[in-house]
Amino acid sequence: MSKPITGMHGKATKGPQLTMSAAEIATSALTPPGRGLKRQAGKTAKVLVAPPTNFVVGMAASEQVRVSRIGLPASTVDIMAKRLGMSRSLFLGEIDMKQSTIERRLAEKKPLTTTETDRLYRVEKVLARATEVLEDEASATAWIQHRIRSLGGVTPLSLLDTDAGVDLVMDTLGRIEHGIAA
Repeated sequence: MSKPITGMHGKATKGPQLTMSAAEIATSALTPPGRGLKRQAGKTAKVLVAPPTNFVVGMAASEQVRVSRIGLPASTVDIMAKRLGMSRSLFLGEIDMKQSTIERRLAEKKPLTTTETDRLYRVEKVLARATEVLEDEASATAWIQHRIRSLGGVTPLSLLDTDAGVDLVMDTLGRIEHGIAA
């Protein structure tokens, strides 16, 4: 059974309507039409060129691992910065990634490293959870960039460079969800 491709929260994406089965979505989330990822003895996969707009929500953990190891396209940084209403420079500074490195990857059309991809996964994961708790992405985007007293007066976004920071931010969202002062 196929279903229309949708963006975050089941809203239809812009552009022509395509239909894909769940298996096709899982295996081609980052692969442009007609370009499968091929592994040959000792060779690496092709560079991915079609970044997703939502790269965590709805993706199986095993697929997240696979994509993280291959690396998201460097242009995914710009997509996430745009979603947050930030410049690339400001976004990269907040998540402790070097702008010169990302610019080089963009120029050379190389994917992000596993570490860089994981950092973007953390942002997406927290943004999705904040959207769920705060009930819309605009509120979540504002919250993630706002200094929070219970987080030591820093922005949630600035804590997403470590697993411990993600845990702290997710705990704060849980407190908000349950009406506990955060």
